[in-house]
Amino acid sequence: MSTSSLAAETLYRFRSFAPTHRPVINHYQLRNSLAATSRNDIFYVADQSVVRTSLASPNYVEHVLDTSHANGDLKVSCLSALPASLFPSYQSNTLLVAGGLNGEYAILNTTTSVTQQGHVTHADDGLVTHVHDFLDRHSGLPRAAFCSNDNRLRVMDLATQSITASYYYEDALNCAATSPDGRLRALVGDTNDALISAAEDGQFLVTLRQHADFGFACAWSREGRYLATASQDCTVAVWDARNWTRPVRVMDNVVACARSLQFTDAGALLVVENDDMVSVYRDPGRATSSPSSMPERQDIELFGAIAGCAVLDGGNEIIVANADASVGGLMAYESIGERAASASSAADALGDRRWDRDWRRGALGRCLDMSFL
Repeated sequence: MSTSSLAAETLYRFRSFAPTHRPVINHYQLRNSLAATSRNDIFYVADQSVVRTSLASPNYVEHVLDTSHANGDLKVSCLSALPASLFPSYQSNTLLVAGGLNGEYAILNTTTSVTQQGHVTHADDGLVTHVHDFLDRHSGLPRAAFCSNDNRLRVMDLATQSITASYYYEDALNCAATSPDGRLRALVGDTNDALISAAEDGQFLVTLRQHADFGFACAWSREGRYLATASQDCTVAVWDARNWTRPVRVMDNVVACARSLQFTDAGALLVVENDDMVSVYRDPGRATSSPSSMPERQDIELFGAIAGCAVLDGGNEIIVANADASVGGLMAYESIGERAASASSAADALGDRRWDRDWRRGALGRCLDMSFL
C-alpha cells in the first residue's frame, strides 16, 4: 500500500489479509461482487457459491447460496446486503440480494437459510448489471432496485418478491443509486450522460453531461448533498445536488477506470478501480480552482482485479475483494482518521488511569476485568 503525494496523511492502514477466500468475477465490467453489513456479515461471490465470512474469524467460510449447476447454475453478477431488523417479516440479522447474468435474482434470509429465487426479466439481454437496496420513502420498508441490460430498472418489494415499478430507458443501465431521502435516483449506463430521475415515479429531472464514455458507477454521500459518477473515460465527477449545472470536481483515475464508488459517513469517497487500485478522497466535494489544493487522497495499491469493496461501520473499516487467481483474497483496512485516533488515545489514557488507580489499591482483579467496563 502506498500513499499518493497529494495526501497529507494516511487515511487507512492495512489491517489483515485472508487468502483463504477466493472471490471471482463473473462479468469483467461488473465489480459489485462483495457486500457487507457488519464485520460478521461479509458476503462475496465465489466459484459456484456465495460465501459468508467474518473479520473476527478470517478463515471462516460458510456457503450460504449454492450457485452450482445442480442448483440451476446461477451466475451471480452483483450483490447487495441489508440488515433485516428493519423489516418485520424477516426475523434475521441480514438479507442478501443477488442478481444474475440471465435476469435471475435470489433473496437469502441468513438466519433461516431460506432462499427465494426467480427472474426479474426473461429477456435475452436481461443481464442484471447492478442491484441496490433502499428504504421506501413512505412506508420505510426495504426495496431492491435492479438494473438490467434490457434498458429497465425494476423495483422489488422484498416482502412479496413482487415488482412494484418498472422504468424503461433509452440505454442499458449499469448502475443506479437512490438518494438517502428516497426522493431522487441517479442512473448511469451505456451512454456518456448520467441521469437524475424522481425515485417514486421515474420521471426524468436532470441530464448530467461531463463524461466521454459509458458510466459504470454512481453513489450518493450519506447526507445526500453530493453525487459521484464514474465512467470508462477514467474520470470521476462529483456533483452538488444544489446545482447540477457542472460538477464541483473531476478527478482522474490512477490505473484504470472506476467500477465502484462508495462514500463513508464522514464524507470520504472510495474510488474502486478495475484493477490494482482503490483511491480514498477525504473531501471530494470541496470546490477549488487550484490543482495544488486537490483534496487529500490516499492510493491503496494492490495486485489483482478488484471484485468489489465494502464500507464497514460508516467507514472505520473497508474490505476489498481481490480476485487474482494467485494472490487474491479479502483485504481489510482500518481508518486512522482524527476521530478514530483521538478516541483510541482517550481510551488508552482512561485505561492507564484505571490500571494505576486499581494497582495502588491492590485490586488486580478489577484490572483484569477492565475490558468489560
